[in-house]
Amino acid sequence: MLYVDDLVITSAERLIEHCKRDLATEFEMKDIGLMHYFLGLEVWQEEGHFFLGQGKYIVDILSRFHMEDCRPMSTLMITNSKKLHASDSELVDPTLYKQLMVPLCIWSTLDQISIL
Repeated sequence: MLYVDDLVITSAERLIEHCKRDLATEFEMKDIGLMHYFLGLEVWQEEGHFFLGQGKYIVDILSRFHMEDCRPMSTLMITNSKKLHASDSELVDPTLYKQLMVPLCIWSTLDQISIL
């Protein structure tokens, strides 16, 4: 596997070595070993396989919003909530809301990716 600026190239080891030599003739390069993270995802590699994990991404989101001790739910919606009137609750900071929702939307999209 070869990782080049947010691009992952997978192939037979000899082809990867050939690609690295070709790139080295055009660009300054440094081999930093096996990839451990890619675009915020954890990467594990075994002979002929690699695996992606989202654990660190989710832990980072929870830490950022001081939610490390929250409990998981089987559904994204509260099933037994009572209707609240807007005047009964605090206003939500729209910037803070976006800072939470954008990473969660990205995570939910990444969660649906299938690599063939």
